Amino acid sequence: MDNPKNFLDTQILIAAIQNAESVDIERARVASIVASEFLGAVSPDPVSANYYVPLVSQRHAIMNIPNRPLRRDHAFSKMSTDWVKMEFGGVHPPIIHFGNYAMSEIINNKSSELFNSVISHLPKEKRKTLKRKFSFLLEREIECVPLSSEAIEKAQGLLASLKEQNSLKNNFRNSWNDLLIAAIAIENSGTLHTHDNLLARQIAEYMEASIVEKESFLSVDYSVKEEVFKKNNQESKGYVNRGWQVEFSKQSRRE
Repeated sequence: MDNPKNFLDTQILIAAIQNAESVDIERARVASIVASEFLGAVSPDPVSANYYVPLVSQRHAIMNIPNRPLRRDHAFSKMSTDWVKMEFGGVHPPIIHFGNYAMSEIINNKSSELFNSVISHLPKEKRKTLKRKFSFLLEREIECVPLSSEAIEKAQGLLASLKEQNSLKNNFRNSWNDLLIAAIAIENSGTLHTHDNLLARQIAEYMEASIVEKESFLSVDYSVKEEVFKKNNQESKGYVNRGWQVEFSKQSRRE
């Protein structure tokens, strides 16, 4: 693959590490929500996480200060990381995505020691699995892309349209994550390699994107689709929903 315009969803990463399908993922990109899912940070609780990745300041990175303490017997707290809070006007429960920038940095900076410290409080077998997955991302030179306000706005537009089509899954959070993943690819004019499902196809149809079917997954070309998105937003009823709010934590504002 070896193309930074290629984006992967979580199922593609899982298939790749299991050698279940012949998926070339070298130097591809993933959204931070995909990395969090793949690395087991996403909790069933939509306002919590299984563990928290501390956000290392640019000042420390420039000074080359080691990521310490590297040996821990307890988890990092919520306060150590950044977050994005997304609310849906009471129609759906709020969702907080923890480590939006922190997860991206720990992968892009190849901070294996810090990651090992982050998960050091977890059971031994769980740590072994997560270390293998983290190493897999680094070996394949995967780049992690944090969510932006623009991408979330695009996901909200997709949500408004697909709600009209009753295309969402029973689990709203899973559908929302799929929309965020597609929105990141759209925002970056990339090609999304995604598991073949109805929602993925309907997002592609809504965006007038071309689809290439490959075994049990799809390659959806979202390049140069900005004008299509703007046109659809103007036509979509109910796109403006004052109850939908997005808040980035103060830690998201880089030093």
